[in-house]
Amino acid sequence: MVELKIINGGKQKEEEHACLTVKLFSASSVVDSFCGRDGVRFNWFYMGREKPVAPYERLICGYKCLDKRVRPYFEDHMKELFTKDELEALNGYLLKSHALPGATFETSEEALPASGVFIPMPFSGVPIGEGRGIYHPPEDERSDLPFKVAAYFDLRKCPPSKTIPDGSKKRGITFLMEALKALGLEGGISTTQLESTVEALYTGHGFHVQQESSRSPDQEADGR
Repeated sequence: MVELKIINGGKQKEEEHACLTVKLFSASSVVDSFCGRDGVRFNWFYMGREKPVAPYERLICGYKCLDKRVRPYFEDHMKELFTKDELEALNGYLLKSHALPGATFETSEEALPASGVFIPMPFSGVPIGEGRGIYHPPEDERSDLPFKVAAYFDLRKCPPSKTIPDGSKKRGITFLMEALKALGLEGGISTTQLESTVEALYTGHGFHVQQESSRSPDQEADGR
């Protein structure tokens, strides 16, 4: 005779154990010479995660008791966090990134299950404007990541850059070249002289050229 031993909630216990072993992390970087500012903190988040890495009931305390109107805030917050493997991929991308040279990389393990008392604000839902924005990696560098990421930043309390950003320097040189051309004075002035002038204006007065967001360099060249 075969005796059967009943194991209470065998499958459920396995699922609970699997969920307890899940670890999620937040990640941030500090970037200099970004939009004319130093010490800009990038708060990275995973973009477009379709499903959570574990059931919400295991990731969020009292999930089933949460008001349905606030559940999306908790859910989106969980989906923006990173697994350990995703952190390694993000760190690898930053080490090779030409757009963010010298960026630091800091991580913090999030306590799970997360508290259901305070409503979190996912970075993707934070209003932008007045120095706040969302950074998206350049298209030519995105292939180095197996998933989509972005970073929330706030420039308002960041000090001016000690050195002029490369983008601003290039725009400044172009501006001087076009200004001299319009005045008929472009002859005999080298790019090195223009570059030195742009750097001196930035260092001495904080002057730099900002491209109008509604007009790309290509549109400028085409006269659109």
